[in-house]
Amino acid sequence: MHISQELSDALAFPVRDVLWFKDAVKRYLRSSRVPDLILKDAIKRLDAKEATLRVIPSVLEQLEAFGNSGEVPMRTMFTEMHNWSSFDSIPEPRRSDARKSVKRLREVYSSFLSQRSFEERKQREEFERAAQEERLKRTEITALDHTKLLQFRDRFEKAYVLPSEKERGDRFEELMNDVFAYYTNRSDGAFRRSGEQIDGLFYFDNHPYFVEIRWKKEKAKAADISVLRDRATTGFGGDTKAVFISFEGYSPECYEQLAGRAGERVILMDGADIITLLGGEIAFDVLLAEKLMDLAKGTRAFVSATEIIAKNKK
Repeated sequence: MHISQELSDALAFPVRDVLWFKDAVKRYLRSSRVPDLILKDAIKRLDAKEATLRVIPSVLEQLEAFGNSGEVPMRTMFTEMHNWSSFDSIPEPRRSDARKSVKRLREVYSSFLSQRSFEERKQREEFERAAQEERLKRTEITALDHTKLLQFRDRFEKAYVLPSEKERGDRFEELMNDVFAYYTNRSDGAFRRSGEQIDGLFYFDNHPYFVEIRWKKEKAKAADISVLRDRATTGFGGDTKAVFISFEGYSPECYEQLAGRAGERVILMDGADIITLLGGEIAFDVLLAEKLMDLAKGTRAFVSATEIIAKNKK
């Protein structure tokens, strides 16, 4: 709340003319909930017989420097003087000046509020416009980029033949995070949380997703899925979902234990899904949405990309 010199003076004069006595000015500042630090400085200056016309502008200036926390006391100070009506208690010699000062304050303050309302409305419109643009960015489908999609496939082919399991896994993780960035609203890649390594994080369809990306000889087990589920459950107030990508697939007991599990939030993908995706037969966001819908039915733990494509062709 920026206070001009005109507005500052418009308040200082009625405070002097209406309240007059220093003790009354102190009570006025206290009742306006002026912060202790500013209040003590004002009282000290009033006790030193400094003019009210100088103290009030100083208080306003300090409150303005407080930012949002100083706005409530400022509004209270202006409102109390703006609404002042007890003029009969003011001695006759000062009553006329008091009425004139309050009238002047009402004119200046009303003009200020009108201008501020206009500026705030324009600022709010700018905020709303920027927010709408951000919303559109989050829902826009990325323009088709054949070159990038071909590069995804090439990178996968190069990673596939690497002899080192670790290096192959690292390359696969980097590739999949780039795939998430292409197909989803936002992808932040790998990160650490409370000592835990999360291989990927993306935002899609109003939900954040944790990702586990694994390319090992062993098939993933139900216990592996449980770890990711627990991480997602404690992420973002329990609203986080998860994708587990096990290139070599999942053990039979994994499918058995997860089938029909109520409240499941982990979506499973395997190597065949990824190859189908990179081959251009299905987009990642479509694959994710279809798997999520199948998971919501709660009858099985996994549906393949091939089955989804076949179903959608019917």
